[in-house]
Order: sequence, then structure tokens, then C-alpha cells
Amino acid sequence: MKFLLNYFLPIIIFMGLVFVLVVLVMASSPMPITEPVPDQQMQQGKGPMVPPVPSENTAIKSPEVVKSENKLVVPPPIEGKKPEDLNVPQALPSEPLTITLSNGEDIVFETELAKTPKEKAIGMMFRGSVPENTAMLFLFDESKERNFWMKNTFVPLDIIFINIDGIVHHIHAEAVPGSLAPVKSNGEVPAVLEISGGEAERFGIKVGDQVESDTLSLYLNQLKAE
Repeated sequence: MKFLLNYFLPIIIFMGLVFVLVVLVMASSPMPITEPVPDQQMQQGKGPMVPPVPSENTAIKSPEVVKSENKLVVPPPIEGKKPEDLNVPQALPSEPLTITLSNGEDIVFETELAKTPKEKAIGMMFRGSVPENTAMLFLFDESKERNFWMKNTFVPLDIIFINIDGIVHHIHAEAVPGSLAPVKSNGEVPAVLEISGGEAERFGIKVGDQVESDTLSLYLNQLKAE
């Protein structure tokens, strides 16, 4: 009996203390919280907590690719080209251009000629003003529906669409500076004239007026001959 008291009793007491200590430690540790899987979340009316991870075979498309597939291309006069590194106004060769009004009066504009893709892409961008009786004429390779915009254009413009006979087909007055909304020709045209906003009304320019210049006449005659 004395032997048991001296050896086994301390061991039993020690093991009991260890057991109590383990129980206390486990009780103080937080129980893991199980989040519902996506299917359970959807049944509970909740969206998935984490977006699905794409597999290795999932193609991640750049914004440019997506835009291209959705056919969100840059409208003319860019003609599908991005206006990269175009941040300064241009100065192009010019010549007189005459618009003959229905009453016989002639209005003359000193007109820059935009012929190349880059010249048409820049257009009247980045200009702080457009002096009175000055203009820019855009000449295209064919007669078709045209859409202009006003990106990087700081002043309002009157955009005059000219048909293959040199007649004013449509006028969009006071195009809004900086707007990306397309300005439509409302029909097939091979040439477009831009003048300062408000000048078409002030001079009385209207649909049906005749537009002439040496370059425009030569260009339109060549198109008709093709």
C-alpha cells in the first residue's frame, strides 16, 4: 500500500493535470468556420464569395482585342487608325475654295488640303482657334457614308459634307469640341469641309450650294471617270 502511494498516486495525479490542461487549450481555440460552397451560396440567394479562377486553357483577352471583336473601331476621318502620337496642330498647303450660295453670292475660304491618312487623322485637332474664312478640306478615295468625330478638337466646327458633284449634301453645325459621338454625313460623300462653328449659318451656306476649288474639281472629275 505504501508502495502505491509513493509511486502510482503521483503518476495518476500528473496524468489528470495533463488531461485537464489539454481540455482547456482545446476549449480556448476557435472552431473553424466552414463557408458555404458556391452552389450553396447561390441557393441562399448570395453570389459567389470569390470569382472563379480561370483554367490554364482560358484565354484572357486584352481590352484592345475585345474592342476589335466588338467592332468598336475609331470612326473616320481616322478610317480605322488610332491617332497615336498626334498631339500638335498641323499646317497644310492651302488654296482658295469658293462656296456659291443660292442667291449667287460667293463665299471664299482659304482652305488647307488634307489628303494623306495622317493629315486626315489629325485634321483640325489641337487648334486653339479657327480664323474666319479659313477651312480644311478632307479628300477621300471613294464616295461613301462618312462619320466624323471631335476628339482632341478644342473649338466648335461646322462640318459640311460634299457629294461627288461638288454640292453641299449635309451640314452639321456647331460640332461639340471633344465629343466622341459620330457626326454622320447622311449619305455617300467623297469630300468634307470643316469651318469655324457658326459660319455656315452666318454666311447663309445651305444644302444645295456649289463648292469649288482647283483641287476639289480635279479630284471629283477623276472619281467620276473611274
